[in-house]
Amino acid sequence: MSELKVYSPSTTSEDDVVILVHGTFAGSEHEEGVAFWQRKSGVWGELEKRLPAGISLQDNGRLFHWSGENNERERLKGAKALLDYLAQFEKSGQGYHLIGHSHGGSIIWMALRQASVDGIPLDHLRTWSTVGTPFLRHRTVNPISLANGINIIAGLFFLSHARTSLQQIFRIIHCALFHPDHYARTQVEILGRDVNLMDYLMYDQLGWLAIAGVLVMFFVFAQLASFFIGPVIESRRIRQELHAEKCVMQEFGCCWLGVWSPDDEAINGLRTTLHLDITFVGKVTAADRIFVSDYLSFLWIPYYWTVAPTFNYIVRPLLNHFVRQYVSKAVQGNNRPSAELCNVSTAPIGDAEVNVIPALPYFIAQRITERANAKAKDIAPKLRTLLGQKTLMAGLAAFNSELSGEELVHTSYFEDPDVLNLLTIHMALHRNDRRYLMQAAAYHRQLLEWTRYFREMAGDWEGAEMLDRILRDTPAEPIEVRRRTAA
Repeated sequence: MSELKVYSPSTTSEDDVVILVHGTFAGSEHEEGVAFWQRKSGVWGELEKRLPAGISLQDNGRLFHWSGENNERERLKGAKALLDYLAQFEKSGQGYHLIGHSHGGSIIWMALRQASVDGIPLDHLRTWSTVGTPFLRHRTVNPISLANGINIIAGLFFLSHARTSLQQIFRIIHCALFHPDHYARTQVEILGRDVNLMDYLMYDQLGWLAIAGVLVMFFVFAQLASFFIGPVIESRRIRQELHAEKCVMQEFGCCWLGVWSPDDEAINGLRTTLHLDITFVGKVTAADRIFVSDYLSFLWIPYYWTVAPTFNYIVRPLLNHFVRQYVSKAVQGNNRPSAELCNVSTAPIGDAEVNVIPALPYFIAQRITERANAKAKDIAPKLRTLLGQKTLMAGLAAFNSELSGEELVHTSYFEDPDVLNLLTIHMALHRNDRRYLMQAAAYHRQLLEWTRYFREMAGDWEGAEMLDRILRDTPAEPIEVRRRTAA
């Protein structure tokens, strides 16, 4: 496909700016490099060529960074950092377009959701696009459920005991400082020792032990209270976020573009973790008499009759469940308290509407898959490097250094020029750049038709109607379009 270019982007401060957000394991402190979001990369240059007039990349200043670690805490931390980063553009009144790859799209989505919950206006957000982003939907108990009621009662019970322990500590200190004579007489009655309380607490080992015991009781009760109250707080927070999702889509849904392939390994892999069915703990059964020591197994027959059934049908399923849950959460990066991943979708909307959001046009998705398959043929020789190392970790490090990222569909989106074209068409649409869109209709009609369909399925009727008019008014054959030369 040919390059889509109408204008060279301006570099004035009045331009809208494009902010690129990287995904998991793609973070770096360097501003320049080969990653799509770094300056002087191939993708950076190709995207810059395609941007409509009035939109430019960040040629100056600090780019946005987040850790890139695969867990919910870091993603939420990155979302808050993104909101802080966007504050400078909101303050200056400069428009901005967000493009996130993989969990970089999750960072954007979580930032929008956080802004809705906290009441932070994002008046200068023009568009936001997600590329290969798995949208994770978490499930939690209802805040007014019986389980939360029990947690609240238990939490308040332990919290009251923690408060009592803390009061005892302050009471002892206060009385030791301001009423030593009164408590000296009290100590005589209890311990049979005629000593000043301050001397007892400061210089007697039993006094130290008493203070330490009260402190330990305070921390134990406080931790038990947090153990029960924590899930209640998190369940309420998650409910707030689920409500915020609807508000975000009502406000910003018309300026969202989702780019994804049905062959995306990350999205499909995360979905498999929802129904992971792997047995980690085997059954306890009598061993076949193969080795000489097996003939002594008759001594274990009472054990197999009594303990084995309980282990096999009660303990074993529970152990397998907990291990599967641990493995699944590790792969999902789900370290959020009291939250269980219940759905992985390709759109940040309700489950019933996910299926109507279209994937990439077939010819683009197929081209990306074929390119990834061609690159994946070179993986086999690289595996020998892994197997030839002295340790597994050294082998994995060597293997990872040999990978280019083009072996996977998930990391190959930006290598396809039409993916970049779709992103810039989306920006031009929301700037009402009719001239840019007319050229797109002439040279890349299929892309504009897909964009029109996407806008319709996403509920952006105004955008779909505008593209309909442009497609009707523009000939299907390529036409000569006057282009402005670079400054």
